[in-house]
Amino acid sequence: MSETVWVALLTGAFTLASGIVGVVLTHRYSRAQADAARREDRRRDARGLLAAFVEAGTQWAQMNSAVVPAYYKAAGGDDAFWLEWPNTDSGKAIREHALTVARAAGELRLIVGDDTLLERIAAAQESMAGSDAMVALLDEGKRTRGGMWEGDVMKDALTYHRNVEQSFRKVEQRAAELLRGEL
Repeated sequence: MSETVWVALLTGAFTLASGIVGVVLTHRYSRAQADAARREDRRRDARGLLAAFVEAGTQWAQMNSAVVPAYYKAAGGDDAFWLEWPNTDSGKAIREHALTVARAAGELRLIVGDDTLLERIAAAQESMAGSDAMVALLDEGKRTRGGMWEGDVMKDALTYHRNVEQSFRKVEQRAAELLRGEL
């Protein structure tokens, strides 16, 4: 074989190898870019869900705390309150906040990989559900017919709502730490 044929073969082989290496490098770069975009989408979704979760939980606690005296008074026999309350703006807002907390928590469990954050989300939900102080308040309201209460039932009910609010703040603190880095 002549020198020209060897040069043509070597040139062709080099061109083919360069093309394959170029395709492989381009594919790697494209995959890395797509992975980075997916991670950023996940962070954006998590950021929005966490904001909704914390805001709804905090509002739920604050709004319920504001109506604790009304709950107590109504427990004494004001049946109209219990019939009308769910249809008031406050009643609807509290219910919507509770639904938002549940929806956001469900979605967050699917996309968040941080165990500490997941534990705090679960703890925040449990703090909402653990309403023994409210049960005691309502029982005392029934017993006294909405009159003067004994003990710390009002204080305990307000403390319960402050604790719920604090548990959502802990979620917010951990989320803030993570959103500065990786979720």
